[in-house]
Amino acid sequence: MSPGLPPRTAEGTGSGAEARPPRLWSRYLLASGVTVVGVLSQYVIPTSWIPPGFAGFILGLLLVYGTGLAAFAWAFGAAPLRNSFRHSRRGLREGFRWYGIFGLLGLLSALVLAVLYTAFDPRYPALIGRSTPVLQAGSQDPLFYIVFSFFVGVVEETLFRGYLYGGLLRAAGTQRWAKGAVATSLVFTVVHVYYAMTYLEVSLLFYVRIFTLGLAFSFAYYRSGGNLWVIALLHGVFDATSFFGLYSSETLTLSTALSLLLIAACALYALVLYVRESSQGVGPGSPPEALRPFSAKASPQAVCPTCGAPVLPGPFGEPLFCVACGTNLAVAVPSSGAPPLPPSPRGLVEERRNALPPGAWPPP
Repeated sequence: MSPGLPPRTAEGTGSGAEARPPRLWSRYLLASGVTVVGVLSQYVIPTSWIPPGFAGFILGLLLVYGTGLAAFAWAFGAAPLRNSFRHSRRGLREGFRWYGIFGLLGLLSALVLAVLYTAFDPRYPALIGRSTPVLQAGSQDPLFYIVFSFFVGVVEETLFRGYLYGGLLRAAGTQRWAKGAVATSLVFTVVHVYYAMTYLEVSLLFYVRIFTLGLAFSFAYYRSGGNLWVIALLHGVFDATSFFGLYSSETLTLSTALSLLLIAACALYALVLYVRESSQGVGPGSPPEALRPFSAKASPQAVCPTCGAPVLPGPFGEPLFCVACGTNLAVAVPSSGAPPLPPSPRGLVEERRNALPPGAWPPP
């Protein structure tokens, strides 16, 4: 049995003493503490203790990331990561959706802060022109750090979203998943200490973007049912554009434009999804009693509840209306004694995921 996995019975929930999930909080808190200490160790360990060259680089990675990964692997095994490469379609949809929403929110917040700093802090122009130690190292070999960004994306998403956030969902359940996303995103933000060390009081301008980025990836991880590869890729792209801009002023302009274009495209995609899902009654926050369209592909015997004719899929793989009688299947059917439309497979997954008990995350 995987660590942290509750005992199974025929009903999958257990009974009596076995029905209670194991206490995961102590292991979760210990692993979280080890993770934070490991990441912060890079700021307190004297550089003279780290051997030069490639050996020191690998040792630094093991200290910063390896200790936390090892601690969480001991606490939960691979259970929070089991859907890392599953639910890819949902992972892409939710990854782009929340990257657009929170990316735009982070940009607007940073813009407001920049205006305030310009108006009230005379040191702002000098401070904002500084370069972090990471960018200073990247300027020596931008190509290596562009490629390395995607490695960092995989490792940090595995550690902070898969384990830190996913472990919290296993320890506490999913009823307060949004609060858990906020809490773990704050931890993700705070451990980036080098921003405060470099930019001092104006570091808030950078921290607001890191925090919203953490929220975007946490929401995408949860809403996709545990998919990690999409947000790891987005994380890598986010970091790689910064290093791409180190080549010259022209590449800096291009990388900034590409970063803004990606956020704008994802925000537009999120708007399209919201409009489409609202019209179909399947968007986030829909009341449980709302009728949802169902997938003809998933339910080949689906028929119109009004006339009984077979239902054909619409342009998005879901029926929008009955071709025989014209009944709109994307909204509630008027009460005429007809049976209600069954929930869509996605609706069933949403309902199940929103009530997972401790130890049951992620869903299959």
